[in-house]
Amino acid sequence: MSLLRVSCSEALLLTILWLHAAAEEKPAWMHSLCWWNAPSEECLSYVGFSPVSWLTPKNKCDKTTISSATQCGALKGSDGRECLWKAEDTLCTERICSNFDQTVCSASKGSPFNCLWDDYECGPSNTNCKNTGSYSSEASCTADAAEVGPCVWKTYYTTKCQQLSCTDSTNESSCIAATSKVPAMTFLLGSAPYGKTPCHWHGSQCSQIYHCANYDSQVQCEADAAGFGSCLWDSVGAECLDMLSCRAYTNQSSCVADSFKSASRSHPQAQCWWDEGQLACDTNMPSLSDYIAAGEACDGHLDQATCDSAIPNSASTTPADSSTSTSAVHILLVCLGIARGLCSWE
Repeated sequence: MSLLRVSCSEALLLTILWLHAAAEEKPAWMHSLCWWNAPSEECLSYVGFSPVSWLTPKNKCDKTTISSATQCGALKGSDGRECLWKAEDTLCTERICSNFDQTVCSASKGSPFNCLWDDYECGPSNTNCKNTGSYSSEASCTADAAEVGPCVWKTYYTTKCQQLSCTDSTNESSCIAATSKVPAMTFLLGSAPYGKTPCHWHGSQCSQIYHCANYDSQVQCEADAAGFGSCLWDSVGAECLDMLSCRAYTNQSSCVADSFKSASRSHPQAQCWWDEGQLACDTNMPSLSDYIAAGEACDGHLDQATCDSAIPNSASTTPADSSTSTSAVHILLVCLGIARGLCSWE
């Protein structure tokens, strides 16, 4: 019975310790559940969008409350033009070339849009090396009379005049210099995490990067030549981490310190806190139910002052997870029952 006695005692002790950890409370949330998005001039809830979200509305045409052509047509985008309603997508967007289908694009060759359909998409005409229509030889391409380049004559698959890219650089100095000349990378859901996509020299080749994970070594990661500002080398996984959330911290001291200001990417007043129950770093954000409840309430604030001052209904300290504490109590009672029935305590 000695082995059973030791096993039961250890289980009881661990359960008590776990129960204590589960009862830890995360910091109280006393701040707004809403935030003001200046480009679209609307008050948004964090449940749908955060200030760093790639999906954040970028202008008035992207207002989240628009659901009809009439509402869309009554607004103007950042360029002052009437917004465009795309019935097939039930979407309101800016009236610019990249949002036109082939039919509208082809009919928009003149002022004020001057668009051109290029293989699969619509884009501004005469704005890059590929679609000028006049760079048909290597000489005209490199001369770049329209000054839309720098342009490079490439013969990889089909002979074409193309925009300069990072990979065209053959040494470190030309790679670094290319950053200011190469177009920024485009992403399906918006801009890059750090808002830039510089050219980076990897030792033998140049490539366009957009986050810390693109660095190949500890030396590159710590140097952070691109200036992302949130890079940390992980010696265990041998990779460069993007410290963009509290979850990226692996111990209590670094979590609480939050030297990379990771919490503020979720909310300006958010803080990182160490969850002893999960042995993980988390963000002291409101619960999902609080966010959902605030969704429609945020829509009711029509100016920044009232939006930024909207306080959640339950501003008191909330347990990390009441269900976790309840489960811990059940386990403790079961363990006590086992101990009383099967173990002899000395």
